[in-house]
Amino acid sequence: MAPLTLDRVDALSGATLSSRAALEAISRTARAAGQTAFGRAFGATPPPRPPPWEQPAVVATAVLLLAFFPVWRSGRDTPRLLYQLAVLAVLGLWLNTPLTEVDLINLSLGQVAGLTENPLRWLLIGFAALTTVLLGPVWCGYVCPFGALQELLGRIGRRLGLRAYPDRPVETRVRFLKYLLLTAVLLAAWWTGESRHAAFDPMQHVFAGRLAGWLGVIAVVTLLAALVYYRFWCRYFCPVGAFLNLGNKLALAQHLGPKRQIERCDLGVTDDFDVDCIRCHRCIDAVDVGLPHRPPARTAAKPILEETGE
Repeated sequence: MAPLTLDRVDALSGATLSSRAALEAISRTARAAGQTAFGRAFGATPPPRPPPWEQPAVVATAVLLLAFFPVWRSGRDTPRLLYQLAVLAVLGLWLNTPLTEVDLINLSLGQVAGLTENPLRWLLIGFAALTTVLLGPVWCGYVCPFGALQELLGRIGRRLGLRAYPDRPVETRVRFLKYLLLTAVLLAAWWTGESRHAAFDPMQHVFAGRLAGWLGVIAVVTLLAALVYYRFWCRYFCPVGAFLNLGNKLALAQHLGPKRQIERCDLGVTDDFDVDCIRCHRCIDAVDVGLPHRPPARTAAKPILEETGE
């Protein structure tokens, strides 16, 4: 029997560890089926999995997630930028474990590995769910590795004088695309019971280096656009971001964090519960924002006094 691989799998979740867990589950199933049907176990016996607290990936991720809270509480730009560098290195380049719409699909269909089989995935999902309800979509603004990559590209673009801001009415309409994509992806998955319809997201492929064909074109265009338009994929196309943005309407404990300066936002956010806010806190220090597109404040017109001749 040939070795089991994931080369022909369209999408799992974009996470290396989740892929390994899936492969182990397939191997265990094949062994059990072979033993029952033919009295022969296929493949090698998978090595015993160490407990979560002994897995370097789980420990490193737990430390990183705990470090989020003091960074978020500070609201400062420099600690957040350093934190995103760590997120990019650990969750992106090392573990390749972003949350994607495949996770949403698998959760909605009940097709997820157990806690003991994949503790890292549940750690990330639990953190994202809890913080979204309590604080809003801080996963997008702080912890998403693909968002961190776009953030760094956006800062480079600003330094190079490339940053631009779309016309506000047009941008407001384009933002709805991510909600339409979320709806279409979920409906397609629920109709077919498959997650292959969600394989278009570059977030699933960039850190794995799977950039061949049209997926590579989408990824390259997205990253180049991030040099010009801040968080290009996040703001206009990310289905996961669309889902997490709904947490802006809750944000039950947002008062525990720093006070945002909404009037400084260069992304069109208008109030504390605006659904399009990604909770990036850039508006606090305002060192990475530009407001060339906002109209100047109106001044009260001076009354014109007519001479009465009296």
